[in-house]
Amino acid sequence: MTYMIGKVTHMAHVGDSRFSATYDKVWPGLATFFRDAMKVYCTANGA
Repeated sequence: MTYMIGKVTHMAHVGDSRFSATYDKVWPGLATFFRDAMKVYCTANGA
């Protein structure tokens, strides 16, 4: 689930343990990294 907060997107799915578990199996902390990267991308591209 994604929410718009001002111009920055908040990725609620990182709080979903199923989402985090899937990505964190690949690399611990990957779900959080993706969330932060998406925030940077959205901010840089006017989302």
